[in-house]
Amino acid sequence: MSLTKKLLIALAALLIVFAIIYYDTVSISSTRYITRVENLSSSEIPSDMDDKTILFFSDLEYGTFMDENRLDKVISRINAQSNDVVIFGGDLFDENAKIDESYQDILVNALSSIDAPLGKFAVLGDNDTKDEETLKLVENILFQSGFEILNNKSIHISNYSNESIQLVGLSDGINSELNAEEAYANVSVDAFTITICHTPDSALQVPVDKTDYFLAGHSHGGQVYYLFGSTYSPEKTESYFRGKQSVKDDFIIDITNGIGTTGKDMRFLADAEIVTYKLKSLQQEKTPEETIAPQESSNPETQDTSN
Repeated sequence: MSLTKKLLIALAALLIVFAIIYYDTVSISSTRYITRVENLSSSEIPSDMDDKTILFFSDLEYGTFMDENRLDKVISRINAQSNDVVIFGGDLFDENAKIDESYQDILVNALSSIDAPLGKFAVLGDNDTKDEETLKLVENILFQSGFEILNNKSIHISNYSNESIQLVGLSDGINSELNAEEAYANVSVDAFTITICHTPDSALQVPVDKTDYFLAGHSHGGQVYYLFGSTYSPEKTESYFRGKQSVKDDFIIDITNGIGTTGKDMRFLADAEIVTYKLKSLQQEKTPEETIAPQESSNPETQDTSN
């Protein structure tokens, strides 16, 4: 075989590969939703929360490219996971969406169908807080769907016991003020704490002694990511843009690629995803000797009444 023929075959192969990648990027990838599974292990996670799961999804971007058919596909994938807790990371609507009155019923019906016995929670994104009208609509949809919005506040999540982990939700810091002092006011340094904020760079504003894991979205993973750049790089993603990274060597930030698309309906090396976190308690189980009830003291005044 001549050198010319070999070069032509190689060129044809490259063109075929390029065509396949291009077709996948513009026609398939934006609706190929994957489920990423992560394990969170800590001695601060109580044994009652061992093996419990937290599902995180963000950047739905409804109204431009995300429609009812795509939404149904996303909700089906979420419900297939049988999660204990579900968290939404903000941007219910696309920034360019012309919001229709029918969208409210569609979104409420879909989000209400998500089952999470230990709670459904949300933080708001910059698209959600861009103006008062959008903010009220998003808050109303999430409320009707059973989501509690964590706006610079913390809550405890437990498995119907006195032991719990802590969840902190922060404002986006673009269109709404992030108040870390208020958010962490009631957070204990001794409990396992997950922080959720739409914007990744907000991780630089949280107290490192009160944060074990930080969840964010906003960047879409670049949407079309080509190693040396991307087609999408919004505000507050300069320090932390995509993937899992260490923040000040103190805790991990995990930035989801999100679900929807904006600007262009395409993805490359940034698959649309939902993320499931499996909690693993590293607390040592009590030995048989430790579980034996203490003997009664002969002196009632010095009897041990601790649990």
